[in-house]
Amino acid sequence: NVVFDNVCIRQMPNNGMTTADRTDGVLPYSWRLHHMMIDNCHANGILLQGNTDLTLDDVQVIGCFAQGIVLTNCTNTQLLACRTEWNGSHGYRFTGAWGDWQGSGGMQMTGCSTDRNGQHGVLIDATGNTPILITGLNVRRAGRNGGAGGGGFAGLAVIDATVPVV
Repeated sequence: NVVFDNVCIRQMPNNGMTTADRTDGVLPYSWRLHHMMIDNCHANGILLQGNTDLTLDDVQVIGCFAQGIVLTNCTNTQLLACRTEWNGSHGYRFTGAWGDWQGSGGMQMTGCSTDRNGQHGVLIDATGNTPILITGLNVRRAGRNGGAGGGGFAGLAVIDATVPVV
């Protein structure tokens, strides 16, 4: 039950915020991130793994060297009015084994946007059987690709995913 409200994380030498690579076996539960800015971190902006009942509300990740927001197996998640912009790789990435145990749920992404990320605006390659529901997504200028453009990148890419994407 962690709450971040009105927080700015800037120019970290690695990820801006992460729960990946935990060794204690404890998975984060019921985190709430409200009105946050993650700016110019030298790896991923937000890299969360195994968080359950996660809410990101008005979270902006801009100018990070790698991916903007990466969620790995974060069931029962809500993203509301979030934005990823000018990140080196994907704006959002939803990956890992989602919904592979009883009682797990999917994700809702509502009113979010992405602009001018280096690769896909949103990449979904998650596996499992819980749905990812996307409503009101605004994608712009995906595939900056280091300024060269092209590269076959999309605003929304669903690649090798087994989760239903609606």
